[in-house]
Amino acid sequence: QADMFVVISFRTGPGRSEFTFFWGEDTVSDPKNGWFPPSYYNNRVWGDPKAQDAWVEMWRYTAQRYKDNPIVVGYDLMVEPNSNEVGSYPLGEPLDIWDPEEFYSRYGGTLYDWNRLYPRIVAAIREVDSKTPILIGGNGYSAVGWLPYLEVLDDPCVVYTVHQYEPHLYTHQWWDTLECTYPGWCDVDWDGEPEPFDRGWLEGLFATIDGFVAQHNVPVAANEFGVMRWEPGADQFIDDEMDLLEGRGMNYALWLWESSWEPYASEVDAFNFRHGPDPQNHQDVETSALIEVIKSYWSWNTIRPSTSAGTEAVFRVTRWGDVYVDRAYYCGLAGGCFNAGQGADIAEWVPVSERVEPGDVLELDPDRPGSYRKARSPYSRRVAGVVSAAPGFVLGEPSEHRALLALMGTVLVKASAESGPIRPGDLLTTSSTPGYGMRCPDPEICIGALIGKALDPLESGLGLIRMLIIR
Repeated sequence: QADMFVVISFRTGPGRSEFTFFWGEDTVSDPKNGWFPPSYYNNRVWGDPKAQDAWVEMWRYTAQRYKDNPIVVGYDLMVEPNSNEVGSYPLGEPLDIWDPEEFYSRYGGTLYDWNRLYPRIVAAIREVDSKTPILIGGNGYSAVGWLPYLEVLDDPCVVYTVHQYEPHLYTHQWWDTLECTYPGWCDVDWDGEPEPFDRGWLEGLFATIDGFVAQHNVPVAANEFGVMRWEPGADQFIDDEMDLLEGRGMNYALWLWESSWEPYASEVDAFNFRHGPDPQNHQDVETSALIEVIKSYWSWNTIRPSTSAGTEAVFRVTRWGDVYVDRAYYCGLAGGCFNAGQGADIAEWVPVSERVEPGDVLELDPDRPGSYRKARSPYSRRVAGVVSAAPGFVLGEPSEHRALLALMGTVLVKASAESGPIRPGDLLTTSSTPGYGMRCPDPEICIGALIGKALDPLESGLGLIRMLIIR
């Protein structure tokens, strides 16, 4: 119903209860605010071989059941492995080790070592399903700093993942104690002193991911990240973070910490950006600065079950980070994509002077020579082309403030019927709506201002149609 693909993620399983994610919130550790007895903890998976065997079999069964389901595009083996903190409690004592070097020097190769368990799970899955991508996060709750300690497998359909909530003192800062700001200052290294906290700090954090990708030539995704909705500068923080993820060609997913149990979801909504920045509000708001940032990036999404070519497509990820939906879709780390249901084009990374999105009609920016912006007037002779959504071949390299300009082939274009209904074969030019094209009513007035030939109709209003680029 939501027209979305699904990744199956196991937070719990044999020897692991949900309360591992609420470590320290029991009535003994926190007599004042604790809300459950310590007996609810179960972390035996990190100390019981039988529990690990059962986890392997659980995934074998799951893969066998869902391997041919076209909606299921990934298996996330364990959400936030955390033996470094919880140990195997109550089977053994908690470890509370946050330095990966210390942890692996003491416990590498033991039952506490996720690198020992997860390859067994992968092997079991591959016995019944050779194609579905497998998502693997590191120990330490899959924090970026623990990524380099994951041992990489020789499997072209594995994606390594991180959960990015750093710095925790900012992203989890309650509304009544707002000490960190973005950009600004925050105690990012837990030393009791604030440090500069801005995009440069995030780029330094992401350098760890860059190093892992460069060393192993494997794809990495951020399948959890987010910020409490009232944090100062939350919109800029998420904007910078999404921009850095996009620049690396990484898949990513916001996490709302939302539960299907309504009483919990309505009360615990700190990460639910739909409720706006007011901590006292617990209902959806029409918009906010944070919502607009998120929507602007999500607008780039074009691939859904309904737009894939048929229901028998199979997702796979190569060791080089290229993502395929067999018979339907291909996308490479450089940004080159082909969707059989939409056509393809050749595109080039070009500088832009404002935020643009796929389908936007661009023109040369007269105020910034060498850059492009949305076309702003009818019959503009500055028109350059359309922002590509699914290029089959890409020229240049992605970087900040760049967009893919389609040069040849078939693209999706934003269109307006302001000059009359559009019919297949009509010539298209710029319109008075920024970023939109329209039917050219008279070729004489469109000389030097044509962008292409319509392949789909548009009767009225605004829409998205296919267009053949002509030069």
